[in-house]
Amino acid sequence: MSQRRGEIQFLMEREKEELENVIKNDGGINQKRNYAIYKVGLYCALRASEIGLIKESDLQKTRYGTTIYCKRLKGSLNNTILVIDPEIESALSEYLAVKDEIYGPSPYLFPSLGSHGKPISRKTLDKMIRRYCDNTSIPQDKRHMHVLKHTRAVNLGEAGAEIAEIQWWLGHKNINNTMVYAQFTINRQLGLYNKLKHYKPIGDFELWN
Repeated sequence: MSQRRGEIQFLMEREKEELENVIKNDGGINQKRNYAIYKVGLYCALRASEIGLIKESDLQKTRYGTTIYCKRLKGSLNNTILVIDPEIESALSEYLAVKDEIYGPSPYLFPSLGSHGKPISRKTLDKMIRRYCDNTSIPQDKRHMHVLKHTRAVNLGEAGAEIAEIQWWLGHKNINNTMVYAQFTINRQLGLYNKLKHYKPIGDFELWN
């Protein structure tokens, strides 16, 4: 289902699964790169233009796992995200194994094919995601890269993350920009629903005697 006009557009779980399967089964030369882009972009909640800024040196192996230094645009705050999803680790590893062979040497993590090492552009990324979405049931108004950022924010809320934690993950300077996502999460209100589920009204006599 699509959100109403004026609301945040994000992918439902079914839509995420559809899109991921389409990218996984792409037989083109860019498949490994595009799948890594999808996984990293979604996980780190990156704008399309921010994906192109990532350099290979922004990936660091630490004792806790791989970290990705995210350069945020539009006044947002840069941050370093720890990868705890083994599927992302695997996608990056498989892509990096063929990166130089396909795209040539480049300091950028995601260069464009035949661009002499230049980073993939926002325009190319939007065309890429639209092409993949054309093979899914995802509504037209969700067929853009920015939907991944919104999806991650909602998923963080569903996982129980506090608003301040979501704010940090997205790099928002102003927490008011983060509050908009709270209306789409249900898990944060489960305590309230649980109280209502077990509530049993009592009569006035029982209450006051």
